Amino acid sequence: LDAYYHDRSELPPAARVELNYDLPEAFDRELLIGHLRTLRGGQPVCPPAYSFDTHCRVGTTPPVEPRDLVLIEGILLLHDPEVRSLLDFSIYLDAPSTVRLARRLARDTAERGRSAAAVFRQYATTVAPAHAAYVEPTKAVADLVLRNLGAPSAIAEIATTVIRSRLAL
Repeated sequence: LDAYYHDRSELPPAARVELNYDLPEAFDRELLIGHLRTLRGGQPVCPPAYSFDTHCRVGTTPPVEPRDLVLIEGILLLHDPEVRSLLDFSIYLDAPSTVRLARRLARDTAERGRSAAAVFRQYATTVAPAHAAYVEPTKAVADLVLRNLGAPSAIAEIATTVIRSRLAL
């Protein structure tokens, strides 16, 4: 889902940094829905390439080919009913706030060049409130909820087993 953030190149860089990227409207819903429909119709799509450094699109990614199984991930993926209707199966990974914050801190400082203070400030002002308002409620509409506490490999193994059993139906 991160590929589908709106391109903000029309705004000055300082204004881009001030936007709240944790709201559903931060995403290009129409493009995502169009791409999901195209994939379901048997045609490939080229999702946008998005830069978290500039908050702009920087071209497209290599094509995503339609397959029996296409995995799409993103914290706000289940928020939109029309998007949900285009998914055959959904998994909500339920992680406590301490785990979510620790993962964000590690990622944003290592991969996005942000300071720890900036990560904590963003988490408190936009991330946590948006999670409570838009992400947490989608747990109720997911087909499967998995508690995500430890190593990603353990949760991936469980998800893989469930997905394989569904494909066998």
